[in-house]
Amino acid sequence: MKTMESAAKGQLPLVLNQCQPYPFAFDPQHTALLVIDMQRDFLEPNGFGASLGNNVSLLASTLNATAAVLALARSQNLTVVHTREGHMPDLSDLTWAKRNRGRQFHSLGILQTLKKKMEENSRFVN
Repeated sequence: MKTMESAAKGQLPLVLNQCQPYPFAFDPQHTALLVIDMQRDFLEPNGFGASLGNNVSLLASTLNATAAVLALARSQNLTVVHTREGHMPDLSDLTWAKRNRGRQFHSLGILQTLKKKMEENSRFVN
């Protein structure tokens, strides 16, 4: 089995020996790292998540670990895919469930936060 160091030399498959419950082998050419919703609106004290009453400080512990995994994936030339949530200014792209939940947002006075598609809070966390 190959380790990260041997994979860097082009030897496959790549094996992560510290995985639980057992080492995990994969071919980096057919693998991608998917990073979901690591955006300011969900993780920072002034974002949408906090405005819902969530304790976003608990999420801060994920930032360093995510950055480390991201750096390792990039060093191994893995495909990296980021997702983020944002909406059109008129909210025409909201799902029925989210639109229905919007009644709660109106009462909390935070619907305006949802109306930001490419603004500050939908940017990725640095």
